[in-house]
Amino acid sequence: MYFDVGTSDFAISALIYVTGPQNHSIISRADETWSSNGLVKGYKLSIYQNQLHFGYRTDNNGSWSVVNSDIDIEYNHWYNVVATRSNNTLELFVDGESVGQGTFSEDITLSGSGSLYLGRWWNGGGGGYTSHFQGSMDNVSFWDQALTQENIQTYLDSNLTGTEDGLSGCWKFNTNEGSVLYDHSGNANHGWINGASWSRPYNGPVWYVSTEGSDDNDGSNGYPFATIQKGIDAASDGDTVLVSSGVYYERINFNGKNIALV
Repeated sequence: MYFDVGTSDFAISALIYVTGPQNHSIISRADETWSSNGLVKGYKLSIYQNQLHFGYRTDNNGSWSVVNSDIDIEYNHWYNVVATRSNNTLELFVDGESVGQGTFSEDITLSGSGSLYLGRWWNGGGGGYTSHFQGSMDNVSFWDQALTQENIQTYLDSNLTGTEDGLSGCWKFNTNEGSVLYDHSGNANHGWINGASWSRPYNGPVWYVSTEGSDDNDGSNGYPFATIQKGIDAASDGDTVLVSSGVYYERINFNGKNIALV
């Protein structure tokens, strides 16, 4: 998978679930022809010291620049994170809210000299692969145009179809088996899974829903969903969707599942 950011507008989005302290690389690309020390040219969206960062280096052996967020990412919690560049401004979003921005006008063009990685960083010939992501991720997308806050908030509540304007790569992580990570953008940017496994941080059998929840949560008691439909979608036959008291305005579809809604 090859994705240059060059000097153009772009956006990267991912749903992440971090399980502990680490320099977690979410999505990255570096110059894999660089055989020396770890000061390798490239870019990386990551979680570092519990904060969302977008870092980059424009030349091998050069300095590392970074745009930081201003909120903490908690462990064992799902977040939608986005980095988007528009007219040389790089802005970071967490769950649809702007959390930091900075200037990013430099050119990072790697051509065919490096793959796009999810969950790790190429740190030069002397460093190998580092910054392995510890946790789970889902719904990763790469765009060849900027996303507005309205775009980001719209996509938070819907599944990408793969036909959206500017969508270059869309990895839904919904196969649940095998070693291929399929791209649903129509561009056939399929990836290969190496060192990771299919999993869900929470697997029921009771799925929790609350008006104080979020559909970016995992549906556990401590992190409930916000909608009943999300609980139904996550449940399997024999599971229970436990709905806390409150008012929910939605139409629900059991999709033929044999589940209890209480």
